[in-house]
Amino acid sequence: MLRNVNEFVRRNTFVRFRHEPLNDFQEESPIQRVLSRVTEFYKCFIANCQRLKLKYLRLRDRMSSWSHHRYDTGLASLDDLAANSETLDFKTTKIRYVVCHPTDNQRCLLTCNDVALVYQDMCLKPHYLISPKQRNISCAAFRPWDGTHLAVGGEGGICVWSISRAGVKSMVWYDYREEEFIYDLQWLQGGSLLGSASLGNQRIQIWHPALRLVLQELYMPVSGTNYWALRHPLDLMYLIYYIRERSSLYGYRNNMDVMSNNLVKRMPLQTAAWTAKGNHLLYVLKDSSKVMGASSTKDVGLFKQENKVWSSREVIDLDRFFCNWHQCVGGPIQSMAMDPVHVYVTFTFTNQSFILLCVLHIPFNCCIKLHPLQIINSPVPGLCGRPSCHTFGNARLSGENIERSLVICWSSSHLQIEELTAQTREDALLFEEHEIPFKHDIYQIGKN
Repeated sequence: MLRNVNEFVRRNTFVRFRHEPLNDFQEESPIQRVLSRVTEFYKCFIANCQRLKLKYLRLRDRMSSWSHHRYDTGLASLDDLAANSETLDFKTTKIRYVVCHPTDNQRCLLTCNDVALVYQDMCLKPHYLISPKQRNISCAAFRPWDGTHLAVGGEGGICVWSISRAGVKSMVWYDYREEEFIYDLQWLQGGSLLGSASLGNQRIQIWHPALRLVLQELYMPVSGTNYWALRHPLDLMYLIYYIRERSSLYGYRNNMDVMSNNLVKRMPLQTAAWTAKGNHLLYVLKDSSKVMGASSTKDVGLFKQENKVWSSREVIDLDRFFCNWHQCVGGPIQSMAMDPVHVYVTFTFTNQSFILLCVLHIPFNCCIKLHPLQIINSPVPGLCGRPSCHTFGNARLSGENIERSLVICWSSSHLQIEELTAQTREDALLFEEHEIPFKHDIYQIGKN
């Protein structure tokens, strides 16, 4: 028995000088120990690179924010705003912009007199939002899940209006920069943050609504890319992470510079819209009639790092197209609007006075296809009018479903609302085959 005790003490004396076994039957080999040390070193190296990358990006943002001018172009003017706007006849049309609440029936119209008209009901008198700070307004956005806040972008900053149920109006001014134009807005993260795109310095701003301060400002490398990047249908914070993403080992493969160059080839965009889950993009270049489609695929690179590889192709040329067995002439595209459920897409043309309604199709989540479905002309017979702006919104509640609508603002100061009942592409083609017309309402702006 004493000999067994001595043997037990001797084994416990030398057990601390050897490594812990992987299990009861096998110890870690020298090669496995070397591989584990190399893996730990690689993880520490990547973590340090990420820290250095964040420090570099923060320093770059601070240095870029010191410049009040955009690179190689100077300050923007009202002519530049009109040239970059998707609104047809921006300077002369009465209604410059229209936006619908994402979950309600509210609609906002921006007029050439820098007045925002908010309609709770088109048959009732709207709320008139007027302020001396509100100059050269060109965009607006309702706060999601909240029917009382509206952001209006214009020269020098943003006006955020609050309208109570009793009709009491109040405004908070978000000061940005003098002689700078905010020409696109979007609420982020359910309304906790506000994103804006500025024209002159080609940047995207992320605002804190309570503090009225810019938390982050991103510079877009290619002209004409900041507004379509802002219109990402999902949470913009994901897109911002993609813009800021860098590869510490093999260059700037995931940078927005590469994505922008591959898509637009350093030519400015006229209009663009994201589809599906942000994996597809429809866009049109300046003075072009061709609708381009870009799709992203995942590519596994070195060390199993996933990257998005973008490829672009022509979807349809709307210079001349067939619609309802008739050949139509389109020409250069002015604007485009995307249906929230990705069934319809609409186009307006620079030299035409109608709106083209198309059906969107992405078979097996691959290539984008467009099928011209209907041509929508002026709602008033005998009155020549052109569509200045348009968007998709909600028409009315129908049971558990929300019926969508196409809201069109004409240069004749008429507002047309086309109710869309198709929930899928097959429904839209079936309605067209049976020639079922859309129910529509027409309102005269300024008469109520």
